[in-house]
Amino acid sequence: LAFMALADAVGVDGRMGDRAAFLGMAAETLSSALPSGALVTLLRSPWPVLDAVDRLFQLPQVELTVSDAVRRALHREPAGFFAERASLDRFRMHIFSRREIVSDMVRFARLPFCGMRPFMSLVDLVATAAGVEGCQDRDADGRCSFSFIEGGPHIGDCTLWATAALEAAGLYPFAVGYEPLPDASA
Repeated sequence: LAFMALADAVGVDGRMGDRAAFLGMAAETLSSALPSGALVTLLRSPWPVLDAVDRLFQLPQVELTVSDAVRRALHREPAGFFAERASLDRFRMHIFSRREIVSDMVRFARLPFCGMRPFMSLVDLVATAAGVEGCQDRDADGRCSFSFIEGGPHIGDCTLWATAALEAAGLYPFAVGYEPLPDASA
């Protein structure tokens, strides 16, 4: 079962050659260790062995980058401050450590699950303008701040991405995410 769980983990990471090798090791180990039909009985039983093993590989935290999201979601190469400040555009995100659609997509794709490309494009434009033109209006502390609200952020991945993008551009963002559905909020 450990080989099956490892095969799933490397498969999620996109390493299909390693996945095939682990599945082969799992089949070999299980066929030699279990009497005929025992694996079928185990897999069909209500005992949550596979769920428990699967849980071991559901990372509760992932590291994402702003520039990778620009590249893969907005379909362009990072330019300006994204290209210059690549070390500043990383952020860590806590996600559910159980199977849940948005957390699974963030874990699998290593991208925020933002179905709102216009939102990402707007944040990209604001961050790029701030990085190129500088700040026109500073607050009382002399910082260039930017505030925004996201409605229905679910686990907050788009909000966190936008905050990381704006911080990398030298802005001091203040973000609020309001999720009206308690089951969907992180």
